[in-house]
Amino acid sequence: MSTFSSRWKLLPVLSLAVLMAGCSGNDDSSATPTPTPTPTSTLGGTAATGAPIIGGTVNVKCAGGAALADTTDNSGVWEVTISGQTLPCAVVVNGGNLPSGQAYHSIAMQFGTVNITPLTDVLVANLAGQSPGTWFNGLNSNALQQLSVNNVNAALTNLRAAFNLPALNDVDPLTTPFTATRGNTLDDILEAMSVAYSNYIDLLNAAMGTNFMAYGQQNQTQLANALAALNSAGGGGSGGTNGGGTTIPGGNTGTTGNYTLTLDVIASGIALPGVTIANVPKPSTNDEFCSEIRDSSSQTSLSGALGQSGTLTINSCSFNGSVGNISATVAITTPLSMTVPYTVVYTYR
Repeated sequence: MSTFSSRWKLLPVLSLAVLMAGCSGNDDSSATPTPTPTPTSTLGGTAATGAPIIGGTVNVKCAGGAALADTTDNSGVWEVTISGQTLPCAVVVNGGNLPSGQAYHSIAMQFGTVNITPLTDVLVANLAGQSPGTWFNGLNSNALQQLSVNNVNAALTNLRAAFNLPALNDVDPLTTPFTATRGNTLDDILEAMSVAYSNYIDLLNAAMGTNFMAYGQQNQTQLANALAALNSAGGGGSGGTNGGGTTIPGGNTGTTGNYTLTLDVIASGIALPGVTIANVPKPSTNDEFCSEIRDSSSQTSLSGALGQSGTLTINSCSFNGSVGNISATVAITTPLSMTVPYTVVYTYR
């Protein structure tokens, strides 16, 4: 922890400097407070087929704004920064370790997490009533604006009915953050899907038409059996486990990893210098991230980042698979009594 904790110790000093700068020479209670900037919106998630799509090119089209692009990393994770784009957005991944000509598609009705997998591809086929590739290539602003949450929810309902997997009812293939490692619910469903629906083109064609339910029913038993076999085999995969079934991406110790963590802090509307730490593990889920942030003994705890200069209250915490956003306040009693708002962004790359 020595290298890690020494970098974190920079922040309490900087935070105190910001507080003192904000207090000195300004005792006018009528002064207008500086608003806290809104964190930058992002769109990103995991691209996988039951294994990560590595080095794939992700292209994003939105109803408004310029097109966006990124490349998936070794875990299949990608992310773009929103700079004027408006929803809905359509997404495609191809290249990398995918077979030549293979592409998968997805759709985003909100910023944050959007995954790209065969599950989302089949959902798009059902939503569009045509080949996902044809649909994506023909999209324009007007066509995207015609999409609605009801349209997407109807396609998701059809997908769940065709597959008839209880596990799929507990996750949203579009927006549930996941890691492409065995033992993760979504990843296991993708692996089972590749066994039960070995002819993927036939599955897509069924999803586009009126026989989706019938085609799905022909393979439901095989799909359920394949998923059960994966579950009985237990965890493993590229990320490994810690012995309790919790996936630890890129490592098995919980103290080191293969991600670089960047911490951006805004205190009372003032951006502090960023801190970057190499070789850290990345949380697998929203719950895991927020639990670590709240655990004062964790090396990535928010209290450790901001120091012990006051009473910390975490107002909100979210994690989309690669970026965590925290809103917090620190109540100070000495040398002055005041409450300081913080916006903190953890970015794992």
